[in-house]
Parts: sequence; structure tokens; C-alpha cells
Amino acid sequence: MAGIENTWEYVKDPNERLDFTLDLKNLALDSDGLASDEVITAASFTPDPDDGEIEVLQITFSGKKASAMIPGRIAGENYDFTVHVTTLEGTTSREYERTIRLRVRER
Repeated sequence: MAGIENTWEYVKDPNERLDFTLDLKNLALDSDGLASDEVITAASFTPDPDDGEIEVLQITFSGKKASAMIPGRIAGENYDFTVHVTTLEGTTSREYERTIRLRVRER
């Protein structure tokens, strides 16, 4: 974690098409943390700013992980994505938001 509080940074080459994953399993999301039987039921990855230039190809989620496939981008630039997830524990639904920063660098 670096930069913006609650931001996770990933580095990718501009030619790579990779999945970027937010794993909620080990996060202290609130005073109680994530319950052992709490799972993600919905997820979104929104570019910030959402100017229509960045494409999120596919979003998947399973258990405590949410992933998005984000292709290309310009070397030397940083891109932020707001990740919003909804979880369910029994009959209790919760919502969490975190920021992922994608740093595009030639490798």
C-alpha cells in the first residue's frame, strides 16, 4: 500500500492485458474485520476520472476476491480505479470501497 490511503498499487507493461485483484480476506475493513463467512456478491471497477478512455474488459468475483481485466494504457502514466464491492454474511449486506492505482511502465 502506498500513495493514497487505502490504495493498492500495481505495475504493468503497456502491452500487457492482466487481471488486477483486490483480496478482502486480510483487510481490516472495520473494527470487526471481514467475517469468515462473508463473501463478495457484486463488484465494480470504475476509472477515476471516468472519462470513457479506459476500458475494463471483464469483472469477476469469488469468495473474498474481486478482479478486473484492464488492457494497455500509456507508459509512464498512473491510472486510479475505484473498486466497490458488496458482501453478504448470512442476511447482512455490507459495502466497501478501495482505490487501486495502476502504474504503467515499460518492462
